Amino acid sequence: MALQLTPYHLPLVCSLVLSVAVAAFAVRNRDVPGGAPLAVFAAATAVWTAGELGNVSATGTAAKTLWTNVEITASTLVPPAFLLLALEYTGRLDGLDRRLLGALGVEPVVLSLLVWTSGHGLVRRATGRRLAEGGYWIITESLGPAFFAHVAYSYLVIGLGIALIVRTSLLSRGVYLVQGTAFVLGVAVVLVANVAYVSGLTPPGLDPTNMAFAVCSLLLLAAIRSQRLLDVSPATRELARDELIATLPDAIVVLNESNRVVDANPAAEEVFDISTSDVIGEPLAAVAPSLAAALEDGTRMLALERGGETRHYDLRESELDRGYGTVTGRVVTLRDVTDRKQTEERYQALLDRSLDIVTVIDEAGAITYETPSVEEVLGYAQPELVGESALEYVHPDDREHIAETLTGQLAEPGSEATLEFRFLHADGSWRWLEARARNRTDDPVVDGIIVNSRDVTERKRREQQTDVMRRLLRHNLRNDMTVVQGYADLLSEAAVDGEAETRPGDDAPTDPPIAEYVDAIEERVEKVVERSDKLQRVTAELRADERRLVDPTMVIEKTVDSVRLAHPDVSVETDLEDLPPVRAGDAFEVAFTELVENSIEHCDGEPAITITATAEPEDVRVQVSDDGPGIPVDELDPLRNRKETALEHGSGVGLWLVIWVVRSVRGDLEFDVEDGTTVTLRLPRADRPTGVSAADTSADGARALSTSDE
Repeated sequence: MALQLTPYHLPLVCSLVLSVAVAAFAVRNRDVPGGAPLAVFAAATAVWTAGELGNVSATGTAAKTLWTNVEITASTLVPPAFLLLALEYTGRLDGLDRRLLGALGVEPVVLSLLVWTSGHGLVRRATGRRLAEGGYWIITESLGPAFFAHVAYSYLVIGLGIALIVRTSLLSRGVYLVQGTAFVLGVAVVLVANVAYVSGLTPPGLDPTNMAFAVCSLLLLAAIRSQRLLDVSPATRELARDELIATLPDAIVVLNESNRVVDANPAAEEVFDISTSDVIGEPLAAVAPSLAAALEDGTRMLALERGGETRHYDLRESELDRGYGTVTGRVVTLRDVTDRKQTEERYQALLDRSLDIVTVIDEAGAITYETPSVEEVLGYAQPELVGESALEYVHPDDREHIAETLTGQLAEPGSEATLEFRFLHADGSWRWLEARARNRTDDPVVDGIIVNSRDVTERKRREQQTDVMRRLLRHNLRNDMTVVQGYADLLSEAAVDGEAETRPGDDAPTDPPIAEYVDAIEERVEKVVERSDKLQRVTAELRADERRLVDPTMVIEKTVDSVRLAHPDVSVETDLEDLPPVRAGDAFEVAFTELVENSIEHCDGEPAITITATAEPEDVRVQVSDDGPGIPVDELDPLRNRKETALEHGSGVGLWLVIWVVRSVRGDLEFDVEDGTTVTLRLPRADRPTGVSAADTSADGARALSTSDE
């Protein structure tokens, strides 16, 4: 048999070698999804190319006809092999009916029989041979209807395979997008070349399809080397995802853009008592009305009745937008959080009943959560402080220390600190809080600093009162007893020296010095008793819980009448408005009486006292003024500072009584010692609103009155 050499031999040999290389790789990986179909596909292209190589090498008509029949027979295997490759690569082969897969073999068998039987001309008919322009022999032939039917069928099957790979690649992206691109580009080049041949656009005797196989094989080999083609495939990932979703305890429902059910896992079937096969394509509102309503309302918790009990589910949805907008919808996940919710409800019940305040502060210092106890302790409604800066409500004198603690000691997750500070009450007063803080920014559920606070205002007051009383008793009573002791010593010496000698029955008067000593001792003892009585009144008033409504005008007039009766030489003038009631109980009468008596006690001669009372928008203001020498600085400073030091010992037990009693009813005092003494007493009106914000305080954060800051 004579052979010939053409310009097409070299590209055909290269294409054959590359196809064999791909087939060899696929055979070695035939157990991997897509491996066996790729082996058949590459082997078929290799045989097809070998047939074309034999065709261009032969010179006789019979030989060329034989090799052409080999080409056509091999070409019948390429489309079904590629479709099987696409199905297995994308993970869709297992779901197909085996009879449908068997039908793919019908066309290759029928066409092969027609090819190898002669005389009918349904596939092709050789009409002779002729020399081409290049000086080599080519066969002349006519193509029959069966050939064109085979071409159309092949294009359809290959197009279906391309569509499967394109869809999977667009949805998967990443490495699978590159792999799919290699498949699609390689097969597309082959299709273009074949269309050109069938359409007669190529020179006579030249079929570029086989040469295009070289490009297809190169792309596949590049994907094998750089993208690990077949080592990793979407099919394995899809199978793993299906298995994972099927075994998840969370219920999962997949919806399309029209809110119709696309898929549901077994957990969802159990939760909603449905069968996935029955509800696919149905509206969600018809399948699970409660879920549809929750999604429409934006609810994140869903309660469902199951097995005679209520189960709670955490509802989440993820938008689907893959394939560059070709696939849209959402995945709805329901996680059973019944046990967690019951635990949270138990803990929440404990928090709701606790008098301690639990606060969560974010890293910026803003309050993100408060327990309901904040209303009872600080007067704010539970959500009122959420979003506010916690530092804005801390007393200015404590603010810097708290800020340093938050940015220093509490900066790291897990760190703890114990704090003591004053916090603004809703009524405008300051409350002492003792707190323990812990940084839980590493916990995604908390994501902040937890502060457990309790009100220790009363304890701080008792500590201050105890400290002042101790100092007053130690200093003032010690001074009084020193005076008593001094006079007692003088009295003793006078008795020894005989200064007070008197015979029995003698009516001579007692020596004046001794009488003076006795009077001085009695005076001091009376002061000690008086101070003791006042301290008892302090204790009684500060422990009193009753804060009944009183008429301040009536209390003032009653006290003034008593003073005028007991001290007829004292001038007491009043200027009283019509005053609203105050919620002060007996505290107001005690405080006001002490102020008036203090003015009388510390004035020389016949004092003049002026009492004015006015109604302000938020409180009642009472002023007691006298024309005396004024409260000494060494006594006034401890009162203003609310603390006695070793160098500052005030002797005014009565004024301390006034301060503590007024403070116990949330009132305030001011002292003015220019041109006599004026003490301004302010008591909250019983009909005034109690709310106050941090912005209502003065520029330095404190109220203007001198004794209100706790």
